[in-house]
Amino acid sequence: MAQLAALFDFNLEGFQGACLAEGSNLSVACRLSATQFEVELRLSMTAGFGSGDSDVKRYVLGHVNATVSRVVDDFNVDEPSAIANSMQRRYDAQTAVLLALNRVLDFFRYQLRNPIPRELRRWDVHDQPGFYCPLWTLDGAAITYGPGREWGPGAVSMGQGSGFIDLKGFGITKLFDGDVSVLQKYLDEGRKPRLFDELLSNAQSAFFDQKIPRATLELALAAEVLVKTSFFGGSPVAYAALETLRSVQVTELLTLGALRAFGVSFAEDRSKDHANILRLFEARNSVAHRGVAQYWAKGAKAAARVTAEDLKNWWDSVLELDGWLGIKVAAAPSS
Repeated sequence: MAQLAALFDFNLEGFQGACLAEGSNLSVACRLSATQFEVELRLSMTAGFGSGDSDVKRYVLGHVNATVSRVVDDFNVDEPSAIANSMQRRYDAQTAVLLALNRVLDFFRYQLRNPIPRELRRWDVHDQPGFYCPLWTLDGAAITYGPGREWGPGAVSMGQGSGFIDLKGFGITKLFDGDVSVLQKYLDEGRKPRLFDELLSNAQSAFFDQKIPRATLELALAAEVLVKTSFFGGSPVAYAALETLRSVQVTELLTLGALRAFGVSFAEDRSKDHANILRLFEARNSVAHRGVAQYWAKGAKAAARVTAEDLKNWWDSVLELDGWLGIKVAAAPSS
């Protein structure tokens, strides 16, 4: 085993939040249990306003030196450059820096009530070499290496240095040459996205921001909007009835409501997807009422935390539900 460390050095001059502090430097450290990294931050403060006396108020976010370290044992000691050449390892180290920095921002935002506009994102600093290409050490000795290996064809760059998204799950697809006519038709029609699609996009963004609870809420809300607009969206009278029957549940519409309207329920036609939808709404209720994204798996003795794989499965089932409802509603009699 050895201590692997990535050394970051970058500016935050283009991302000024009102983080008010006195002095000129701030050093903090934290251990990120979710990533198994230890992060040490050294933040240099850039003058915001005031004179040069002892009471001058300064912005914390000016220049960042950060050391991200962890114990590693998954490398060949004869080829230490392979450690730094790992795109995934570099991405993980960058993520740890951002998590630690945003914890600092959260402290100023929620504890000191400083008006910080938003969280720091990868693309705010991705073009700086001191963030994109950190220096690596192994047990204190510098590692010499060449360009980091890129991910394979199953990934897409989100901009130089901003990381890669694996093209698996969440409906991510590529545009091929043969699809240009479909794109042209979309442009010609001036089509606007459904609210359902906008909410799905929000859920996807939350997931890639590593915000599982929010992704769960957004995905469940997308499913709810889809179901209720499918059943009630075409009729003003139905809208009025829906306003009165506020307690109507999505799960009831997919069982009794669908059986009455279409002659078959979603539970009967798509049992696996229906089970996923039930778990999604159970997890949604857990987030809404307890602030924790979890659900009870069948036969389990304890609640399970929502994972990335859960969300991918639920996402697929919501898309399956969208297609199923589209077919059933189109085939249903108009009156």
